[in-house]
Amino acid sequence: MKELNSVIFKSLQTVIVKFSGRLSGLFLSIFLARMLGAEDLGIISFINQFLAIILVISMLGIRMVLVKKYLFIILMVRIKKYLTLLRFLI
Repeated sequence: MKELNSVIFKSLQTVIVKFSGRLSGLFLSIFLARMLGAEDLGIISFINQFLAIILVISMLGIRMVLVKKYLFIILMVRIKKYLTLLRFLI
């Protein structure tokens, strides 16, 4: 029962955080639209979407580098293990 209450509480926290983030984003968009005007708001929206795309592309590259490094380490450990085994056999 305690675990169920913990799951419900954490889920409720997540819902509240996501809802408040969306609500604050809505108010910020309205504020920027009134302060900047249509043209400047369009420029800011374009830059925001451009940065989001760049972020996704850069995250793909970082994951590949981490995977390559991890695989390289595993291969090096195995190669050293086999070399030691070969030296012992010879």
